[in-house]
Amino acid sequence: TNCPGAQKNTFIYAPRVLEAKIKEASTEGEKKQFVDQLIESYETRLIHFPGKEAYVVGEKASKTLKYTDDFESSFNLFKRAYDAGYTEMTPAQLNGYFLSSVKMFNDKKLDLEQLIGVYLRTNEAIADNRINISNGFKLCLNRLAIDYIDYDIARISPSNQDLVFI
Repeated sequence: TNCPGAQKNTFIYAPRVLEAKIKEASTEGEKKQFVDQLIESYETRLIHFPGKEAYVVGEKASKTLKYTDDFESSFNLFKRAYDAGYTEMTPAQLNGYFLSSVKMFNDKKLDLEQLIGVYLRTNEAIADNRINISNGFKLCLNRLAIDYIDYDIARISPSNQDLVFI
């Protein structure tokens, strides 16, 4: 865009638009152009709208893994995302991190000890994320219960102070 800092939504929805354009591309050159734009859009988003670095870099890594044969770049991006805050990473991103490490191992760019290290890191992240999701779910349930109680209290009949159940 001409004014990339104008709207965060531009960068939130741009990947969907660009992926649709990748699918519709009629030539390999056109497809490559859209893939390059897609991958670059994540860095541009971080420049203009910092925050959620692990998630955004994880998405960039996922798209690099999906649309290119550059497993080393995707592996390094996943590692960067993990180091920035693995609790922001999605399960698909954590899976991509491990898959890219397997490809690096198969290409003899990682040794077995490094591969096991990535495996342990991704398992740790999955376990921690599961706990965070569980705690977040419990918090949401507690908020719903409080809202429900507040709603019921508000429905007390002023004439006889009895609760009115719906």
